Amino acid sequence: MRGRLMLTGVLAGALALSGAAPALALLSGSLTDVSLLDLDDLDDLVDGVLEDLDTGPLDADVVAAMLETGTAEDEVHDLLDYGWTEHLPAYPDSDYEPSVYNDCVPRHNKCVDLVINDMWRRYDKLGCDHAAVFSMVYALTTEEYRRAVEDPDYFEDNGFVNHQDVVFADYYFQPMDDWHKFGRIDRVPPAWRIAFDAGDRRTNSVTGDVMLGMNAHIRRDLPFVLAAIGLVTEDGETRKSDHDRVNDFLSNVQETITEELHRRHDPSPQGESAPLNLDEHAVMHAIRLWREEAWRKAELLVNAETDEQREHVAQLIENDAAFSAKAISLLFAADDEDARFEHCSAWRDSQ
Repeated sequence: MRGRLMLTGVLAGALALSGAAPALALLSGSLTDVSLLDLDDLDDLVDGVLEDLDTGPLDADVVAAMLETGTAEDEVHDLLDYGWTEHLPAYPDSDYEPSVYNDCVPRHNKCVDLVINDMWRRYDKLGCDHAAVFSMVYALTTEEYRRAVEDPDYFEDNGFVNHQDVVFADYYFQPMDDWHKFGRIDRVPPAWRIAFDAGDRRTNSVTGDVMLGMNAHIRRDLPFVLAAIGLVTEDGETRKSDHDRVNDFLSNVQETITEELHRRHDPSPQGESAPLNLDEHAVMHAIRLWREEAWRKAELLVNAETDEQREHVAQLIENDAAFSAKAISLLFAADDEDARFEHCSAWRDSQ
């Protein structure tokens, strides 16, 4: 187990920071064009990057050396669980803008209850479809959030985060309906298209299906949601502290998610279905990276000075999320599909 989590962190960082250079270039004013990549062109691009990684930070000799390090497992977990994002300040020049959405205007916890009911209804309809995996993960995560906001002081503004919760869920429900219900494939964002297509073709493992959903929802959806609901309060105070606080309840639910995935959907022994023995600590590390990236790209969106600049940022978000979706699809290939379906069917029959 030694070193494997650190290695996964290297991989997560490589994926999460793939857009760092163009983002910095945009801030410095040197970026003049960001075009939306054709999904068919991403395969060669992803293959090339993975090939570079294999001769660089993920070289086999480096991997072997990391696995032989004397770093204690608890020390690695402490490193990955450290809340480093809360020490990164928000960009100071964001002005207050009221939310463009009217979801959950009263900001009551009942709004979250309605979202949770809708999530489990959708999950039940999916049955043993691969798309059910992320659907379950999202429902469990939202239930953990609902428990958190029972404490009126959990966030600086519980009501606003309830509003965010509903808007964020809609960003998942809409592409899900467009793909599964209405067949409006052209309306589905590229990262979600890759995730849903992989689910339909059953090309990825349970862990891969989870990572594809998280990638699309965090790396693609979250920057747009944050920008649309506003990054600062009416008093001009940043909402980043509440954004970072989300990581706490996300960390709390990871073990439950792992257990439920294996109980309902994953027949493989726990920890053996993912490359590099990816566990909940490493997953949480990736989530922190992606959520920090989402905040920074939301800042780029709200600070864009022209429509053209904003479109450049939007295309950057779409490209990065689609790129990492392709990489995840390659890294997390399907396991024994028959065993997975039988495992899921047996669990559903037992209910």
